Amino acid sequence: MTRFFQVLWVFFALALPVRADTHTPNAPLVHVIEGQIAAFADDDFAAALRFASPELQLVFGTGERFGTMVRSGFPMVYRPDTVTFLAGDTTGDVRHQSVMIRDGAGRVHFLDYEMGRDRTGWHIRGVTIVTDEFA
Repeated sequence: MTRFFQVLWVFFALALPVRADTHTPNAPLVHVIEGQIAAFADDDFAAALRFASPELQLVFGTGERFGTMVRSGFPMVYRPDTVTFLAGDTTGDVRHQSVMIRDGAGRVHFLDYEMGRDRTGWHIRGVTIVTDEFA
């Protein structure tokens, strides 16, 4: 039964908008996520860490430690093949951005980016792998 709901989630997610453009409320969130992924592509983990919330920056301390965590825990984010932005939602001052990533091996991963805003702008507060069982 769980597999049924996972497959249903994939079909639902694929029916959602492929990408936020500059006229959507999610455009600032997409910009932050894209910036972090671009920093990973350059192996610039210090820059990638700057897209994280101040709290996460304190936890990891250095770009090197952040990079180690991302390479081991989120390899699909570190080296994605394709990135597709899906629907997002707002809960108070917190926003969630759904992202579908296809990795280099062709596996599809759905992630939820939790985003927070402070006086300097939007930051990534955390990323949850919703599912990564589809090829």
